[in-house]
Amino acid sequence: MMKAKRQPIRTCVACRNTDQKRKLMRIVRLPDGSVTFDAKGKLNGRGAYLCTTAQCITVAEKQKRLERSLKSAPITKEFFNLVLQIAEQIELDDAERSTKIAAPGSGIGDSV
Repeated sequence: MMKAKRQPIRTCVACRNTDQKRKLMRIVRLPDGSVTFDAKGKLNGRGAYLCTTAQCITVAEKQKRLERSLKSAPITKEFFNLVLQIAEQIELDDAERSTKIAAPGSGIGDSV
């Protein structure tokens, strides 16, 4: 029997909850000082993690949690709006994926 691969755990800068790295969004300050969303989680630079909830994104913006964590200059409202749109898309993709897994006729939960 093979051991299950250990998943890295990260902490959301807004709510301080921990979760698997893949379930959180990574925001990174690049070496040139700019801040961007890191979809693959592999960009070089200082990273911070956020939950995909609008509440966490709002807290991070209002309390300047990302700026503090990334040790960066102030982050624009437009960037937070972009992060919010990305989070909504991630949530939609996750919901769509979970409905496909348990779709009728897929063999899951079907009785003979």
